[in-house]
Amino acid sequence: MGGPGDGRTPGQRPGATHVLGSAAVVAALTALANLGWLGWDQQKYRVPGTNRIEGPYQSWQVIGLALTLVIVAAVAAWRGPARGTVVTTLTVTAVLTVVWSIDAATDKTPDANLWLVGSVFLAVGTLVGIAVVCTVVLLVRLVAKR
Repeated sequence: MGGPGDGRTPGQRPGATHVLGSAAVVAALTALANLGWLGWDQQKYRVPGTNRIEGPYQSWQVIGLALTLVIVAAVAAWRGPARGTVVTTLTVTAVLTVVWSIDAATDKTPDANLWLVGSVFLAVGTLVGIAVVCTVVLLVRLVAKR
């Protein structure tokens, strides 16, 4: 809803510029979250007590990234227009997939050629997860307005 300080009159819907501006902020936050949680870690590690090599990311890094993106999407869905939730979902999915894919495709490990498969799984999981978050926030927002 429009109101004091946001340049709109009460009841006026946000325009395309507002939605695109929000998408730019969501894109930047998504890229920064990926770089902050995953971008710095490029080393595989041996699982203690086994001969397995895993990585480069540990569980806490992936969970931290996921929670960060949930917060970004939830705030964008709460503050933005309803149609903006679709833009938020697509923006987070696209940016995360592209940034992760660049990192994975340029990796120098023997399994680096599997990056395309990983990016497909990442894109589908992110799309579904962020869509659920935005939908739940939108429903809560509608109920809260009653």
